[in-house]
Amino acid sequence: MKIFIIYISLFLISCEAMFSQEVTYHLLLLNQKSKSGYFDKYNNGSQNVRSYRTKDGYVFVAGSFKTMQEAEAQLEKIGELGLKEIRVIDSKELIKLLGGDSSQDIIFTIHLGTFSTKQNINSFENIQQNDILEQQDENGNFIYIYKRFYNYLIAKEEWLRVLKSGYDNAFVMNINRYNFKND
Repeated sequence: MKIFIIYISLFLISCEAMFSQEVTYHLLLLNQKSKSGYFDKYNNGSQNVRSYRTKDGYVFVAGSFKTMQEAEAQLEKIGELGLKEIRVIDSKELIKLLGGDSSQDIIFTIHLGTFSTKQNINSFENIQQNDILEQQDENGNFIYIYKRFYNYLIAKEEWLRVLKSGYDNAFVMNINRYNFKND
C-alpha cells in the first residue's frame, strides 16, 4: 500500500510537467528488451508507471518533475522497490530513448473540439483546464486544444487517456496547423 501511495504522489505532483516546453526530469525504472508485468502489482494497471515501446524493447518511467532535486527526492523514496538501476533522466534523454529527436520543431497537441460558441473552460472535465488553449478561427468558431507535446508517442499516450475520459472526437494534431501563439 505504501508503494502505491508513493506512485500516486508521483503521478499527481507531476502530470503537467511531462508535457511542458521546459526540460523535465523523470525516474527511469527499467530499460529492457521484454515487457515486464513487475509494476502491475504496485499500481494495478494505472498510469502511475508508464511503459513505452522502443525500437530495442521497453522503458518504464515514473513521475515528471520540474527540477532535478524533486526527482532525486522521489528517487530516494522509491529506492525500496529493490531495483538497482533506477535513475533520473531528463526529458531530452527520454525522447531519445523513445526513438525521437529532442531537437525537432514539430509540436503536437490534442484537438478537443471546435464549437460555434465560446465554451466555459471549466466544462472540460477529467482534464487539466489550465492546459486548455482557446482560439477563435477566421469563421468565428472556437477551437480548443490541450497541451503541447514534443514527441508523438507521448502525445498519442495522452490522447488515448483523453479518449477514455469521454472526448470521443479528440485527435492529435501538429500545433503549427493552428494560429495559436507558441509561447
